[in-house]
Amino acid sequence: TEIYTLSLHDALPIYCIGMAFYETGLELARRLAALIDPDADPAACDRACQRVCQCLALLDRPAETEAAYYDLLSRSPEPEQHMKVSYALAMLYTRLRGPVSQQHRRALAHLNTAIVIADRLDDPHERALRSVLMDNGKAVVELRLGHLDEALRLVNGAIGRLDSDLPGQDVPHRPTLCHNRGQILAALGRADEALADFDQVIGADPDYPEYRFDRGNLL
Repeated sequence: TEIYTLSLHDALPIYCIGMAFYETGLELARRLAALIDPDADPAACDRACQRVCQCLALLDRPAETEAAYYDLLSRSPEPEQHMKVSYALAMLYTRLRGPVSQQHRRALAHLNTAIVIADRLDDPHERALRSVLMDNGKAVVELRLGHLDEALRLVNGAIGRLDSDLPGQDVPHRPTLCHNRGQILAALGRADEALADFDQVIGADPDYPEYRFDRGNLL
């Protein structure tokens, strides 16, 4: 009964995040974290705390999100946990509302940590996927810093790694990579190439609105 209850509580915050019920998701994630003994089940505790962080970030509460992520880092010695949280902190710092609040150099520092860990994962499939994701995140920061050529190099390298290390596989990161490359190409003034990337991602995921907004803005 206890395992079933914890599983149900774990599913509810995920459902709320998907439905954009972020306040409710935050409340449920905090309840879930309070039910778990961190010494008996540290992995479950970390998952619950990550749900709390997700909801706080989506509610645009960066100071609380930052504190929650650093609490996770302080309690876990696991490399993969540090990789995931370092990536999440980088995205938080580079996407804070308003240019005064953004901290792109700090974001790059965390991404470099995540990249080092990802490149040393034992499983080759997981290593390729994680490295691609981290390089894509770094490209986002480089784009915001105005380093367009470096951002394009990182995204093209990530796409090339998918093709070489995971050929023929349906990888969920691929549309995101093409979308980001389209944004970089648009910033470089290479409109026809950018439109080709936007068309590709809309074909792969026609119900995601951001792709269509970016294509419309470019047109």
